[in-house]
Amino acid sequence: MNRCRKGNTAHWKRLIPFLMLLLIGAAVLTVTQVRVPYAYYDEQVHAAERMREAFPILVAYAERLESPVNPMDDPNRTGLIGVEFNEMTTTIGSLASKRTSTNPDFAALIVRSLHELGLTAGAKMGLLLSGSFPALNLAAIVACEELDLDL
Repeated sequence: MNRCRKGNTAHWKRLIPFLMLLLIGAAVLTVTQVRVPYAYYDEQVHAAERMREAFPILVAYAERLESPVNPMDDPNRTGLIGVEFNEMTTTIGSLASKRTSTNPDFAALIVRSLHELGLTAGAKMGLLLSGSFPALNLAAIVACEELDLDL
């Protein structure tokens, strides 16, 4: 029994220098890491900000439709999650997915995707929009407007 314990200790003692080297390497990589933003980073940030700025307007519109925002369903008060069917919301689909889709960073992600496709200002663009995720519709429209695409 003692032999097994001694054998295990010996293995660990041989691993300690290797583990230390890994920790030092990870620390060096973390300290020396340089983040270089995309050339269109400012457009991404602006698109996300524009989408975020739309939320209070959409909440006010929902209230005019007599469909006030339910804080249990739409805790971020986006105005894009609500009654089953009206002019701008739907409940079809999972609530978690709907909440995820309201993240303004989706507008930034779409800006990135459009840039990667090589689209430039004035390019003709068509959108197929789904009534199930109005927040993603908004993100796509904002991204296209940010890049001055011809919808």
